[in-house]
Amino acid sequence: MSSQLTSLFATHWIIFATHDENSSTEIIFKFNKFLLLRLSDQEANEGKQVVLKCKINCTPPPNIAWFKGGNDITKDPRVKSYKDPNGFDCLNINSASRGMAGEYEIKATNDMGTAACKCTIKVNSMYSFIFPFC
Repeated sequence: MSSQLTSLFATHWIIFATHDENSSTEIIFKFNKFLLLRLSDQEANEGKQVVLKCKINCTPPPNIAWFKGGNDITKDPRVKSYKDPNGFDCLNINSASRGMAGEYEIKATNDMGTAACKCTIKVNSMYSFIFPFC
């Protein structure tokens, strides 16, 4: 039995395995690099806007879901999920609060599988209390 490895595209490989002169088997392996640019940790002052960005490139286009602390927040009214004109999948927090601080995750899923990336948002308190010395 002999085999031959052929690249079709950057994300597809075909292996032809020949059993004898009358039969062969074609096996197609598909893989794809999902995450081109990962999320990065963010720090913001309370009340300020925070935008998380991740560059995802795969075919077929994936379904995107955003999570905070393991809970799906894609439909949370405090955030907006969208794809910007440069092709980044974004999560916009219009007004950061201390309750919005924590670990965030994006998950991209299609027929090829799932890719995920996490980051942390730190929110600084807007007020600092100064106690006078007596």
